[in-house]
Amino acid sequence: MKNLKLNITLLLMIFLTLGSAYAQDSSQEQKEKFVMGVEGGFAMADTADAVRALGQAFADSTGRTVAYTYEESTFAGRIFGLYSISERVDIEAGYMYTGSMDANYSFSGTTATSSIGLKANGFDAGIRANTDSGIFLKVGVHKYDLDTTASVTISGTTYTETSTSNDASSYLGAGFDIGEKASIGYTLYNKVGGNDGGDVGFLYLGYKF
Repeated sequence: MKNLKLNITLLLMIFLTLGSAYAQDSSQEQKEKFVMGVEGGFAMADTADAVRALGQAFADSTGRTVAYTYEESTFAGRIFGLYSISERVDIEAGYMYTGSMDANYSFSGTTATSSIGLKANGFDAGIRANTDSGIFLKVGVHKYDLDTTASVTISGTTYTETSTSNDASSYLGAGFDIGEKASIGYTLYNKVGGNDGGDVGFLYLGYKF
């Protein structure tokens, strides 16, 4: 519900900004048509419920007490291009890669352990609306792969299995340009890998070349 309210609010702000963009004075100096840049920061996801549910499943199936640790953030990087279609509106496209968010499990009365790792990568494209104040808003679609690596270690031997899920979904974001080159922002990518509840937030610093 919180994500829904955030999405609706950002959409309304974007439509209002787009509407004002076309009302700008056409005599304004034109900015550079195409630029490329990089963003780096942290990818964040609410993994707690999924980790707890898997821990309980382990406990139910083994009859042992299960202890676990987990991560809800990891590093992420994105390369992107912006193409200006007006003084206030850009088309953007990018590729993002994240590190792995890991959960580790141990079982009472045994040396066996298990771990799960999740990481994402893929492409996105959308529209970015800019304002005189430096605030920008954006909306678009993404198609990301969600790679899952599961491993179990028993008596020093590790067994590993990997899988990948992917699907297209939407993203919404907002940020602030610091001068002409640098920026800071946050983007919410919905249903990464096509998983309900698999929303990933990206908090970043950006630089345009």
